[in-house]
Amino acid sequence: MEGPNYENYSRIELESVLRNVDSKRYPERAARVRELLNKPGHKPEIRKEQGFWRALLSKELESVVDAKKILKVTFCVCSIQLIFIVLLRLFFPEIYEKNIAVSSFFEVVAFSFAIITLVLGWFVQKQHLWAAYFLIIFILSPNLLFALLDRSLPDFSFLDISLVILLFASIKSIKFMRAESTEL
Repeated sequence: MEGPNYENYSRIELESVLRNVDSKRYPERAARVRELLNKPGHKPEIRKEQGFWRALLSKELESVVDAKKILKVTFCVCSIQLIFIVLLRLFFPEIYEKNIAVSSFFEVVAFSFAIITLVLGWFVQKQHLWAAYFLIIFILSPNLLFALLDRSLPDFSFLDISLVILLFASIKSIKFMRAESTEL
């Protein structure tokens, strides 16, 4: 039984075949795939962009461009809190005074939380994996702590949930980009 023709496979597909092929059962297929991967003139690498949503929801990323898009969107979402507070303070001072500046303590806490989120989001964009993990803890822990103290269910906002999903995608992106840089 002859295996598939690997000549038309892209580099990504060949690497996937090499990971998934049973080399004990089909040693000739594994050898052929390794030979094609080591061949310098093998088909030029054509990587199509997955698109943001497909990259966000996929198990594996296919290009560095998609990984960078995810990191940029994560940074933008991290900056939303600070932008919202500043715009509220500038253009709607009565709403700001009523909701955020109840006391100077709450005002300082709101600005501190927004600035820390923004700075950690910037570190995530610069591919620091520790910042992504720390930001997930930083976002989830206050809600979980208040829920534990009140003996109620945690109250997560849409921003919290979307940011956590983006941070998990950012972790995947950072790991993918590190793996790509070590291959070169």
